[in-house]
Amino acid sequence: MKVIHLKPSSPFKDPFPHSDTLFGALSWGIRHVFGEEALTDLLADFKNGRPPFKISSLFPYHEQTYYLPIPKTPTFIEENPENFEEMWQVKEDKKLRWITAEGLDQFIQGKKDLETVLKETDRKTFVTEFEQPGNAINRLSSATEGNLFFEPVHKHLKGTELYFLLKTGTEDVEGKIKGALRYLETRGIGGSTSTGKGSFELGKIGKFEEFEEDEEADSFMTLSLYSPTGDEWSRYRNNENKLHYELVKRKGVVEQSFTNLEAPWKRTLFMFSEGSIFPAVNGNDEYGRNPIVNTEEFDVQQYGYAFPIGVKI
Repeated sequence: MKVIHLKPSSPFKDPFPHSDTLFGALSWGIRHVFGEEALTDLLADFKNGRPPFKISSLFPYHEQTYYLPIPKTPTFIEENPENFEEMWQVKEDKKLRWITAEGLDQFIQGKKDLETVLKETDRKTFVTEFEQPGNAINRLSSATEGNLFFEPVHKHLKGTELYFLLKTGTEDVEGKIKGALRYLETRGIGGSTSTGKGSFELGKIGKFEEFEEDEEADSFMTLSLYSPTGDEWSRYRNNENKLHYELVKRKGVVEQSFTNLEAPWKRTLFMFSEGSIFPAVNGNDEYGRNPIVNTEEFDVQQYGYAFPIGVKI
């Protein structure tokens, strides 16, 4: 498992882009650098259930510390506070989003329960949010419409980088991902790249050894957005006591910098969020699929493979 660092050099619309956003950017980057055939071959493998690589979402790295999403275990938060102090603590606990890699390792290994780990976790802030003016553009004509608006954007604090995890079996595929990232440094990742958002400098790449997966775990936690297959969903419905999750709604448009679709809108999907936990299948490391979300000119895939790490619940 590799870790790839990105050093933000401009504000981001989404401070921590999800895995499907990262996959879309990498796909266009591979097409631009290595040609359409190289991308088509990779996408064919994803479509046939043989993913040539798996990626996590982007997470914060701050002051030499890796942060990861908090596992969606049954909540430890006190839902019936008895005084104002407990009411305030409930409010603060519900804001928690990140756990250190060291803390996650202690939870995975069963050395500490999640409540203890979170109480020991610093409540750090990694970004500041501000509003930036923009001008509405007609998606069909590309003409400005004279309607000024303000959109929220995020600037990462000094000392904060982004990183994602990568699993791939070949150096060729890894090389294509690195080449795509070099292209994306100035092109950007995420929303509003046409106005300079989402650019970065490619940082260090190395082996990720911050936590040790439990090979005998009966469950797994995903570090990416996850769209299960029909068989997987049926299995989860029969093991609901091991199912702990949060859903996110994903919608948007196909990247218009490389194509000009009359109907660029993607089909709306509900996906399991990072940190969601599911019953594991012994010996299996592949969960999920890439659903098709637009077919106007070609089949547009939405990245939905889990990035699983074993946990015991």
